[in-house]
Amino acid sequence: MSILDRLKNAWNAMTRPTVDMDDDELKEWLGITGTKPDVEKEVTYYTCLKMLSETIGKVPLKYYQETPKGRIRAEPSKITRLLTVRPNTIMTPTTLWTTTEMNCQHYGNGYIWMRGTFEREKYGGHYKVLDLWPMQANCVTVYMDDVGVFGGKGKLYYQYNDPKTGEQYLFRSSEVMHFKTWYSLNGIMGKSVREILQDTVGGALESQNFMNNLYRQGLSASMALQYVGDLEESKIKALQKKSLNEKLTSTFSLFCSTLETGGGS
Repeated sequence: MSILDRLKNAWNAMTRPTVDMDDDELKEWLGITGTKPDVEKEVTYYTCLKMLSETIGKVPLKYYQETPKGRIRAEPSKITRLLTVRPNTIMTPTTLWTTTEMNCQHYGNGYIWMRGTFEREKYGGHYKVLDLWPMQANCVTVYMDDVGVFGGKGKLYYQYNDPKTGEQYLFRSSEVMHFKTWYSLNGIMGKSVREILQDTVGGALESQNFMNNLYRQGLSASMALQYVGDLEESKIKALQKKSLNEKLTSTFSLFCSTLETGGGS
């Protein structure tokens, strides 16, 4: 892009008139004109989330390496290929990041499961990531092991509840990539956009109706951080059965069934 084009773009950005969410011009551009006021709010919400998620999904990931001669493009590795070429057998990187961003904004938190296996070597070994799968955020509960139930006091664990079979799976924090919105009070769990807007979308009454409709459709968010020490003894024992001794690599089929129900769309 030439300097003249950059100056034109800068001038347009400074002189272009601004609009708010109630302007007909913006509604027409978003394609939501002609709808009822109560429906219009939900359409606007999902249209904005769609644009944001798709934009994030299309952002390219580039990797660089610092050398004595300066910064250069790094050679691709197994994990970079997963992030930029083929995260799993049925998804593109755009699908992976779009889905994760949609979960992050709508539920406050987005999760990616790094399915892998431990490869033993003569001395020790290393964890090899096989593929990446987005997790349905409303099916994930985050636990802080504040009493050392799993042998690592102060560590995070992620419990996934399969909505199709009802099975529960426990993942270590090293197996999950956790993304959250900018609104976080504890630095671990994020707050969803719709909760942030709860008091501003059409006033208090309309906002409550908006949230009630979402809850009736099964879209309740899960942003609370659970502490293991606050659980009942029976629940602690149930979680212990799902702890680190369990072979989590056998759960590949769980994500395939999740995608059939809409988790990977």
